[in-house]
Amino acid sequence: MSTSSPPSLDPYVLAKLREEMGGDVDDLIEAFLVHLPGRVALVASAAADGRADLLHQAAHKLKGVAATLGAGRLAWLADGIDREAREGRLPIEAAVLLRLDEEARCVERAFRAEAGRVSSTVGG
Repeated sequence: MSTSSPPSLDPYVLAKLREEMGGDVDDLIEAFLVHLPGRVALVASAAADGRADLLHQAAHKLKGVAATLGAGRLAWLADGIDREAREGRLPIEAAVLLRLDEEARCVERAFRAEAGRVSSTVGG
């Protein structure tokens, strides 16, 4: 993976989604956050079991939904894991999986903070 990574949350992508989807984007984000720990755990489990096929599927799915919602760094990390799994380069380094888990937590905090800003703007 390259040394330069995107931000945890891209405000442009999120603003564009809000413009296109209105309040429905909040439901989409909430669903993402509810499933995020399980998705990250599935990536870690597949990596630990050496299941390249399952790891590829799990990382690819995580990458896609994260990118759609503007969670660029999470998508970037998942993409790196996805590429490694597709090419059969296992095991995945524990440090990479730790970074994925840490970034998932950062993304959750960023989305929660964003939701607070939006609700205070709408309500205030």
